[in-house]
Amino acid sequence: VGGLPNDSASEVSVRAEGPLADWALDLAAEVERLIAVEGSARIGARAPVSVDASLTARAGEALDPAVAAALGEVARLAVRVREDEAGRVAVERAEIDSPALSGRVSGAFLRGEGRMDFDVDLAARAPLAEAIEGADFERIGFVGRLEGLLSDFEAAGELSVDGFATAPADLAAGRFDARVTRAGDAIGVFAEGAAEGLRLDRLGPELLGTPELVVEAGWDLAASAGTLSRLSLASEALTLSAEGEADVAGDSVSLDYRLESPEIGPIAAAYDAPVSGAIRAEGAASGALSAPRLAGEAALERLEIDGEGWGDVVLTHDAALGEAPEGGLTFAAEGTPYGPVRAATRFRLAEGRLSLTELAAEGLGLTAAGAVE
Repeated sequence: VGGLPNDSASEVSVRAEGPLADWALDLAAEVERLIAVEGSARIGARAPVSVDASLTARAGEALDPAVAAALGEVARLAVRVREDEAGRVAVERAEIDSPALSGRVSGAFLRGEGRMDFDVDLAARAPLAEAIEGADFERIGFVGRLEGLLSDFEAAGELSVDGFATAPADLAAGRFDARVTRAGDAIGVFAEGAAEGLRLDRLGPELLGTPELVVEAGWDLAASAGTLSRLSLASEALTLSAEGEADVAGDSVSLDYRLESPEIGPIAAAYDAPVSGAIRAEGAASGALSAPRLAGEAALERLEIDGEGWGDVVLTHDAALGEAPEGGLTFAAEGTPYGPVRAATRFRLAEGRLSLTELAAEGLGLTAAGAVE
């Protein structure tokens, strides 16, 4: 029944007494190995309605792991609401408390309009992270205000993130001004603030410091698909911005990007590259997110490779990444040990083999053309 296991016995005990205007209720319910719930309530069932209830829930060994993680060892729920003659429901108390999740909501709900006006305080803790594959965190919290209709609302406040860890990135502590909106099936998310203890791949907090982050993303409820429309990071070592659309589920991207660093040496050293100098790069990413096409230009000033100066270099690229990256490159350098150098080629890297075609180069007063495999 209702998708419950065939071998799980169910037991429900309800005791209610008193008039409809002041109805006392005691509840005890258990689905063997899944969940046990018990609690009490006083209900005014005649308009205007009132409810004052408290419940406890304990997860069983066969409960869905994500639900069990949210409930923890025991979860407590308390609700106290009062409705007035105009249909305004005052939520005096709505609380959930468990080792993994806590929440406090108070405010008002207009039943006739479906309009909300709530103060919200929510926190997810480390046990809940067990239900999220590939991510870990100590605490994620939100304190703010929720206003609007159920299908058209805005929640604005402070988002706090502590001890967040994934394979590509970590965040020790973040405090962000955040806004979540809903318009029909479209969910929008915006967050802006400081990120302390940020790691991006091999770039750690000793290099990035405490950068300012801006993230803007969306989620389509009907399509169950999310998109990233804006990302920016500003630190002394590195400034990065991207605007457009990246759809992870749909494997598509259409973003304009810009990157600047006054000294790329420490960044290059993190990837074991003996390169230094200032860099400014901009371009566009398009096509499949898993194998994007990158087209743009990178300008390097005072470039040094292995301590040898190469002056100012401009690299223009239009390449498709993936299992076998290929595309076109042009290279122009002034101030190299060999004087001005110009080169252009098309390339393909497949199965560990690099092929260069349509190769043309000028330097040392010489001109060369051909192909290399």
